[in-house]
Amino acid sequence: MFKRPTVFRTLAAPMCACVFGWIVLIQPAFSATHEQIIETCKQALMPQLRACVLGKVGNPRAAMGGELEKAKQQCGMAIVRPCVMREEEKQAARMPAPVAPKDNTDLTPQNVAPIQPAFVVPPRTIADITAILDSEKPDEAKIAARKAAADVTPPQNVSAAKLAQFYYDRGNARALLARNKEALADGLQALAVGNGGIEFRQLIRVQQFVAIQYRVLGDLKDAMSVAASVIRSANVPGKQGAMINASRNLEEALITVGDINQADTYARRVEALVQEARGSPNPGWRTFYEVYGRSWEADANIAQAVIFEARGQYSQAEAAYRRAEAFRRASLKDLPRFDFPPPPEQVIRNADNSVLSIALNEAKQNRLSEGETDARRALLEILKTEGKYSPPAPKYIVGLAGILVEQGRYHDAEKLARSALDVQQTIGIPDDSPEHANILSQFGNILVAERNAKGAAVVYAQLDKAIAQWTPQQREAFELNGSRIAALYATGQIDAGIKAAEALVKR
Repeated sequence: MFKRPTVFRTLAAPMCACVFGWIVLIQPAFSATHEQIIETCKQALMPQLRACVLGKVGNPRAAMGGELEKAKQQCGMAIVRPCVMREEEKQAARMPAPVAPKDNTDLTPQNVAPIQPAFVVPPRTIADITAILDSEKPDEAKIAARKAAADVTPPQNVSAAKLAQFYYDRGNARALLARNKEALADGLQALAVGNGGIEFRQLIRVQQFVAIQYRVLGDLKDAMSVAASVIRSANVPGKQGAMINASRNLEEALITVGDINQADTYARRVEALVQEARGSPNPGWRTFYEVYGRSWEADANIAQAVIFEARGQYSQAEAAYRRAEAFRRASLKDLPRFDFPPPPEQVIRNADNSVLSIALNEAKQNRLSEGETDARRALLEILKTEGKYSPPAPKYIVGLAGILVEQGRYHDAEKLARSALDVQQTIGIPDDSPEHANILSQFGNILVAERNAKGAAVVYAQLDKAIAQWTPQQREAFELNGSRIAALYATGQIDAGIKAAEALVKR
């Protein structure tokens, strides 16, 4: 039998190393496939692979059963896989970010306004907005249906997966009505009944929901713990896409507690993961990016925008939010291919969140007319898609009101704030919810700006009553966003405001 000369084996390692270096050097001219990178890494690391296998089985010819193949697999995972991942990451890093979609009118439902192509000076009146708000009457059947969905009884004799999905769906219905404690309880129940009985992507979606409810309730420690748990469990091939949204949620929680540097670490992780998914030759990443890519690009841009905004870089934040909006709207087309897809209205709402963020960052640059235009666009779209008496509407109503305050249009802002409170009361948002407290705080500040001290005192008394039963964590989270401190200053409680601000600085 022909035997390979010893000298060839001696030269094999340096030759393979040269081949590997040659592949890397010429890759700017072409991209290696996943299979080519695996083979190149194998050849370059052949001496280590052989030593590893020999260390596990001794004489390969004497290996019993599948011992040799098992040893090869184990050594390949330990030695070759890091090389493959490293080289694929290098290749992915050369892939530029895609251009933001410019026209999504073909992807957006018929009754939704398209993305504004250019700045249009808004009217110096909100008569058009108030006409819409005043003309719409509560749809009692729709309101009753929302409440019924939040109170539906669990089904009997169903699989763990179906029961977990039930609790997740009911939790979302409760979260829409700001019944966040009940929503969190449902999310935790979904995790309990689904333990070991639901597939990974369903589990991740429930965990993300639980983390969001913890954050809304001011329990930032548990919110970050759940998000970190998702990141750990998803840090394996084929599941890494779940790390993107979890890292962004963790980033936003860290922003809330003022840890911008640590938040930036997770924002960069989001960017790196999306970059890898975008350009990696790995077939797993390619397959998932084809489905979730535009949604992930939106997440990456939001992660960037949040950091820019926290650092006062408002023009950069505005640009990042614009890209996020465009990619989020474009992802509507991908929903039919999602595992456990969210409803289209939720995706549109996420895009409108970006529009409202664009408006607020324009206002921070003293571009108040442009900010008003975008705030109007976000509000009008919500009114068209979900109606005035819908859970998300108050956020957009007071978003526009905030920009009107910056313009000194206090009377118009007051009208909008009153309308937002009316919506919340009509659809059943609890008086002690964070959503209600935030609007009360903004309404009180508007009345102070109008020099209506008596009216402001009444509103701030309602605010005190709303937060009286909150947990210490909820109060702290509310204070962290500045609403409570602003209320104290606005009502003349200067010393209390200073103490609250100093406490935040110490934390």
